Amino acid sequence: MKFFVDQVAPTGRGEPRYPPEVIKAISDAIQAVQLSGQSAASAASTAASTINTYLQSYNGAPIL
Repeated sequence: MKFFVDQVAPTGRGEPRYPPEVIKAISDAIQAVQLSGQSAASAASTAASTINTYLQSYNGAPIL
C-alpha cells in the first residue's frame, strides 16, 4: 500500500462522502433526465435547490 500511495498515486484523494440527502437529490436529478425526459437544466436546478436547503441546516463535518 505504501508503494501505491508514494509512487503510483501520490496526489490522490479519497472519494468524498456526501450525506444521503445530497446523494438522493443528485440521483433523483439524473434519473429524471435519463428516465423521464426532464431537461437537464431543470433537474439540476431542482437538485441545487434541494441541496442548498439541506445545507442551511447542516452541522456535520466539512463537505468538500
